Amino acid sequence: MKKNRTCFISAICFIFLFTFLCLPLTSYSYKLVYTIQTASFVSPEAAESKYNSIVRSLKPHQLDNLRIEKIGKYYAVRLGKFEEQAAADIFLKTIKSVHPTAVVMDAYIKSERLIKIYKLPSKEIKQSAAKPSPALPVKPEPLTAKITQEVSKTAATETIAQIKKAPPTDITKEPIKHETIEKAEKKPAPSPSPVKMGLIISAKPKKKAALDDSLSTKEQPANNSLQKKPIVKTPLEAVKKTKHKKEQHAALPKASAFPSQNKKIPPASIKSKKKLRPNHERKGDMYLKDKRYFLAMDEYRQSKNKRPILRSKLAALNYQMGFVSEAITELKQAIESSPHKTDLRERLGMYYFALNKTDKAKEQFFAALKINPGSTHVYYYLGEVFLKTGEHDMAWMSIKMAKRLGYRGEDLIHRLQAVSKESDAYPWDTIVDGLYIRLILVDTYEKAKTIIFKISKGELFEDIALKESRGAGASAGGYMGHLTPEETDHRINDALMKQDVLSAPIIIETEKGFHIAQRVIPFSLSTWEELLPGPDNARTVSEKAAQ
Repeated sequence: MKKNRTCFISAICFIFLFTFLCLPLTSYSYKLVYTIQTASFVSPEAAESKYNSIVRSLKPHQLDNLRIEKIGKYYAVRLGKFEEQAAADIFLKTIKSVHPTAVVMDAYIKSERLIKIYKLPSKEIKQSAAKPSPALPVKPEPLTAKITQEVSKTAATETIAQIKKAPPTDITKEPIKHETIEKAEKKPAPSPSPVKMGLIISAKPKKKAALDDSLSTKEQPANNSLQKKPIVKTPLEAVKKTKHKKEQHAALPKASAFPSQNKKIPPASIKSKKKLRPNHERKGDMYLKDKRYFLAMDEYRQSKNKRPILRSKLAALNYQMGFVSEAITELKQAIESSPHKTDLRERLGMYYFALNKTDKAKEQFFAALKINPGSTHVYYYLGEVFLKTGEHDMAWMSIKMAKRLGYRGEDLIHRLQAVSKESDAYPWDTIVDGLYIRLILVDTYEKAKTIIFKISKGELFEDIALKESRGAGASAGGYMGHLTPEETDHRINDALMKQDVLSAPIIIETEKGFHIAQRVIPFSLSTWEELLPGPDNARTVSEKAAQ
């Protein structure tokens, strides 16, 4: 009885130790996945508002793993869980037009950081369970796997035996006689190529074949006396010639990889060479491409030449990793070097808004619109700030401008409709002196028609200008500023003066090419206030901005 009891206890202990030590502890391990970060906030209320806006703007099947995570002192709103980055990038493209600030990043999903997570409705769960999962494509097996070991061994032994039996070809000796060539032609077909079997064979047989070809050209019948005999160079002569060329090439002066170290370089070669980025910046770009963010940030910080574009990269990295204050510091220094860059001020306003500093966010958005009043995204973000501060009429004016310039999202409009009534005022109901225009210049009429079609389907004018325009204002999204009739081509001036402000773009042909042109209006906060009906509830906005 005692023996049975001890055997039973030892068996239980063995099973317990086996499960504890051998089985993987999946419940305590975290897997690195790819996810979409839409935004991060200091306050949980702002994160909750962003969470609800995503639920309203996306379809239920797109809301998988929508969650709020608390990372340090910030509340991040993230969406999706992907094992491969390609799948995350494809999903990001489907929601980018509605949520332009969303980015792909790699992260761990930890239960202790989850504040809120979206759950699919019961109907959606049943429908997804009813749908059969698509079959994964089967990868074809490599050709070498189909060849058995026995065949490969026999082929290998045959080829090695043939190589051993073949006499070594001596190039310096007299050429082989014609009889040997005839015997070689009568030989049976060779066995399958050993290269296909995975063997590596020296280049001697190839030299022999080349020698046979040269002999066949020598021994053609010389009946026609006028026929010129081909000049056949021996392999030794060819080797001497190539060696002489190498010596000549080695004697030429070599140019350094850095243009500053080259003393004498022809002007044409200088124009063709691109300026290399500093070494630390190049290393940082490589680490950034591999998603190794900390190493990329370290390399960027070690670079001595802190150009505005480098500070912009540092700011984006800091913001993506949750260091919003550091990102703001980098962007402010970049703006000091390039004060007229609209994209820098737009991002700085976004970062201030993420920290709930609405007054500073407005300041940057106002400055960006003064530089370029054709910035669709800036008008949208300005509407978000006005909604946050309770200035609903100004928020309506901002989103109307964004919609007129091409923005297709409806989320901000739905949130405004829930708390206020849309006014009858429109920002373009004013007289504009002169022409404020933006242009996209292309070579062909077909390409211009394609761009008009893309704009009609929702692509933004400024995004297409950055990619495809060869005009002077391409880097500013095509915005050319305020132009007088003397500064513009008379055909462009005459055609646009017949168009209403913010009407659809038109195609105009000149000697330079085909212009996709559109009239815009300058940004004026005081004009918006004058257009708004009722009491001066928006007068405080311009007063605060002036202060």
